[in-house]
Amino acid sequence: MAADSHLPRNPDELETSTIAQAVADAHRMNRSEALAYTCYSDSSTRGLPVNRMNGYINKTVMAGPPADGRLYTIQALWQETVASVTVGELHGSTLLDDESRSALNQMVTNFVSNQVIETKRLNMVEINNVCDGGADLLAALRQIP
Repeated sequence: MAADSHLPRNPDELETSTIAQAVADAHRMNRSEALAYTCYSDSSTRGLPVNRMNGYINKTVMAGPPADGRLYTIQALWQETVASVTVGELHGSTLLDDESRSALNQMVTNFVSNQVIETKRLNMVEINNVCDGGADLLAALRQIP
């Protein structure tokens, strides 16, 4: 018996099966909200992911660096799950498109430029899609006194 004999033979069945499994997994793990919102700038449901991101960034920045001097990072990027990737694909999107369509890098640049976050506590800032506003973010980070 072939190792992949459990997979549907028809590619359309595979896609449908994969999406159905991701949706079922999201509901089982109580992540049904991942199926009900998007992070895109034109989305009426944008507040949920953006507020989560803002909360994470502020919490991490306020905690500051570890007392032992180790480096730490602020991850200003959308985390992926099977369900969120599936939903993104249903929207014809990708991880890089999600960043562009949400203007996340621009938002982080504004946080830094306007000192919405405690910039003196920043160490490393991770982003996806550095080609979308990465130079602007770098310029803002370089302006931190």
